[in-house]
Amino acid sequence: MKRKNLTDSSLKKAPPSKKSKETTSLKSYNQQQSNQHDRVKLILSDLFESTNENQQRLRDKFVLQSKGKVKWLENRNVINPHIPIEFSKDKEYICNYLAKRKNRHRLLETELKSIHEDLFQDLDVLYSIMKYQDNSTINCLIDYIDEQKARALVGKFGVSALLRHPILINIYPYLLVKCIRELQDTETILRIIGELHIPSLFYLGFFTDDKEIMLKSICDHNLTINILSTDLLDDEDFLYELALKMNQKNGYFESKYLSSRLLEDESFMLKLVKLKGDHLRDCPLIDDSAFMLRAIMENFAAIYHVPEDMKNDLAFLKQVAGQCAKSLLLIEIDIAVLTSLQKEVLRNVKKERSDKKRIIDLFIFNPTFLKHASEELLQDSSFMTKYWEDFCNLHARFYKSLPLIDLSWLQDFNFMNQRKKDEEYMISLITINHHAFHFAADNLRCDKSFVLKSLQAKKKTSKFIPKELFEDREFALNCLNITGRVFKHFPDRFKDEECFVCLAVKQHFSNMRFASDRLKDDSVFLLRLHKERIEFELTRNAISHRLQNDENFLLDLLEIHITEQMVFFCSEGVLKNKEFVLKAMKRSRDEDLFMNFSGSKEIAREAATLGCDLANFDDKIYNDKGLRRLVAKHSGIQTEFSQELFDLRMEFAYHDCKV
Repeated sequence: MKRKNLTDSSLKKAPPSKKSKETTSLKSYNQQQSNQHDRVKLILSDLFESTNENQQRLRDKFVLQSKGKVKWLENRNVINPHIPIEFSKDKEYICNYLAKRKNRHRLLETELKSIHEDLFQDLDVLYSIMKYQDNSTINCLIDYIDEQKARALVGKFGVSALLRHPILINIYPYLLVKCIRELQDTETILRIIGELHIPSLFYLGFFTDDKEIMLKSICDHNLTINILSTDLLDDEDFLYELALKMNQKNGYFESKYLSSRLLEDESFMLKLVKLKGDHLRDCPLIDDSAFMLRAIMENFAAIYHVPEDMKNDLAFLKQVAGQCAKSLLLIEIDIAVLTSLQKEVLRNVKKERSDKKRIIDLFIFNPTFLKHASEELLQDSSFMTKYWEDFCNLHARFYKSLPLIDLSWLQDFNFMNQRKKDEEYMISLITINHHAFHFAADNLRCDKSFVLKSLQAKKKTSKFIPKELFEDREFALNCLNITGRVFKHFPDRFKDEECFVCLAVKQHFSNMRFASDRLKDDSVFLLRLHKERIEFELTRNAISHRLQNDENFLLDLLEIHITEQMVFFCSEGVLKNKEFVLKAMKRSRDEDLFMNFSGSKEIAREAATLGCDLANFDDKIYNDKGLRRLVAKHSGIQTEFSQELFDLRMEFAYHDCKV
């Protein structure tokens, strides 16, 4: 049998088995994965090791965005005067800004509009805004709060969220009624009322019969008593307690809302008059002279409410002079009537012996009657001190109604000649009122130790100190260490000494106006003051006319002390110099610098580049889109949120990082 030759062409491949197919597929997959992994490693290697230009750009962008994100996070902790546009979407920043901003009790409409609208869907942000809203922003906020959100706010924060916003109460009163009925807790209600910045009269209608709640609400928020129920307006004990508390807080208790029964109740009205004479304003009893006399005895200021016909009734005025003469000082009286009254008071002075309170009252009406007092009384230190205190207190309280205090008459009395040498006694009188320094003995007024004690007791004594005493350098320095008031009374040679001026300005920044003309014109000295952080009042009275026009000095001053008061010490000519203003703008954020260039687009562009607001420029410039873009780009200031301005700010200030 002949064997066949097997050649390559004659050989045929056997069909692969199922197992070999699976093996080939697995190898192929593993090879593909390996190749993919190698490609990833290659890309990463290229990113950090390759010098390819595109890869370098990618790496630089990554580094810059990282720096931008760090800068954004750092600035996030800084509370600005406005809400920067880069944080207008940031819930945490907005809540922190509202809590820490300076003007915490008033949220401006521009601030509200600068918050991204998405945040108004967040209950925490809404609640934070509601704490600081006022009438100017209330309508803007209400657009974002529907009934569903109002219910959600109450559900999350309790009834205080609803009570905090008066318009919510007006729009959704049934929600309020429901919340109030659920409270049933006086302490909680009082706490809520205490938290309110703008108390609403809507919710008080539910508690007009509750004494505790009404007492706290009216006193804490100085509300009018007409919100009380009819029963409480007729409750004598409650109303007196309320009037007492309001008087302690200098509140205004409007007695016209009292019930007619109480307004005609003499004993109750006299109790109110004792607290404040103004409670007689709407009282029907003022036409009764007997009642008015009793009222004046309770509170001499009640004489303000005496009807005009009684003020001209000599018989009534004589009764007043006999009971409370000092009250007559508060009203205008005809000269002839006044002469008659003075005779009546003098008769009372001569017959009064034991009632010191009455005698003091008579002497206050006319201090010259002191010469008719007994020597024993005039030597009584406690009596004379009490008289002096009452006399000065009356003039201090009614200084607008009474003539200036004239104390020259005191020097004519023997009692003053004997006591005016008593240093301790005179200091006690000066402590009550600085005018007492006038009638101290001549040797005391020239005694440096006594003068220093007087100055420590009352700094206003400085204007009465004999000028010759200030010639003593050591004494002048001692006075200056007590108060800066004395500097203007110093001799000119001390006003020309740098050490005196430095100390005086440290005591009070306004004292620079009293310095010598030489020092006001010494730019080196003035700049040194600011370098040493001795800040003086920057006004045109504190700097010479030459320096007000010296642009180099003014710019150097701004270099040391960035002030927002340039318009007060620069001359008008300098402020109209565009080149100077452009230079000054780079060192000061004083927006008044632009007042002479409110229509200049060049100045506005420079201001926008420096991050200043354009509020002081003309409307056309303020609303210019290009300038608004510059402002947002350089400072983040915005009138309302814009995605375009947001992206521009993020690109310019934070290298387009993603937040």
